[in-house]
Amino acid sequence: MRPYRPAEELLFTGRDQESARVSELWRSRNLTILYGPAGIGKTSLLHGGVMPYLWRLGVNVLPVGRVSGGPIFPEAAVPSPNSLVRTLLRTWVPETSLPPTGIRRILRLAERGPKPLLVAVDQIEDMYLGDHDDERRELLAALAAARNVHLLLCVRDDRLDALLDEAGDGFPDVALFGLGGLTPRAAAEAIGQPVREATGRAVPPAVAEALVEELLTVRIVDDSGTQRARERAPAVNPLHLQAVCRWMWRTWPEGESSLSGDWPVSVDEALRDALWTAIGEVAAAFERDPVRLCSWAATRFVAPNGEAQVQPQGPAETAGLPNAVLRALSGRGVLRVLRAGDGPAYQVADRRL
Repeated sequence: MRPYRPAEELLFTGRDQESARVSELWRSRNLTILYGPAGIGKTSLLHGGVMPYLWRLGVNVLPVGRVSGGPIFPEAAVPSPNSLVRTLLRTWVPETSLPPTGIRRILRLAERGPKPLLVAVDQIEDMYLGDHDDERRELLAALAAARNVHLLLCVRDDRLDALLDEAGDGFPDVALFGLGGLTPRAAAEAIGQPVREATGRAVPPAVAEALVEELLTVRIVDDSGTQRARERAPAVNPLHLQAVCRWMWRTWPEGESSLSGDWPVSVDEALRDALWTAIGEVAAAFERDPVRLCSWAATRFVAPNGEAQVQPQGPAETAGLPNAVLRALSGRGVLRVLRAGDGPAYQVADRRL
């Protein structure tokens, strides 16, 4: 359960059109913003689709940058007191011999001829965590001031408006690309092709199509277990598809090179496993009981009749839990942040959950 990596281009399927379109926008616009909810596949699209596409074209593009995490080297090598700038420089130039310079100088050094230098920063929403207002504005101003640079920023959709407010005026030409789920056809390809490419095993089209159809089906069930409604989602959530493929691989019959048509489809079991894993990891990070956290989430975000409930975010706590816990759950694709009324609110990230 992780994003695709650049070396896994041959395993990354179902996003050819999106990869080509984002690449086209990035090459032609001063600023392109790729946005979507957590788990929709923005990082995978960038690493598994867009970057390999540009490398084949011979485009001058820097390694994907981040404003949090990154390789470690002596802080003295980076003169800026801005922690966001320091981290971004680390991801661009991971060697310990980084010259004492800033963003604009690094970008000028990376230029090759008159063609624009392509620069991407992933998970830009991380710069909104904590007290980084001044550092964030300084970083965006430095990126906007860089000449002959085309910038791609990847951001979670709940931070899109804030990013546009702060960055929009600094760029004369801004393009937005909202990433949605996978079409049923693309999802079926993403089930079968990676297994075939990596192992030679086969997932029959009927099995892949049955998994996709089950992923698209949403059943609203009340506390008594009665199904009250049935809906069909317009697209497949890539995070859920990944969970199902992981479950499929774990339950693959031993010694079989191909799944039979009567292989049991258990999307609910796969999603329960992924959901429990995500909640358990968040609970462990905050030293909380995972069973109680799961029960709390079910009570607060699912009504007795099975419908979704929205919880407005409080100043420090939401529905009795610290906001940091809810932010962690949203980062894992369990909850989603909405902009409602005077401030943000939370709800279950996807009806299929």
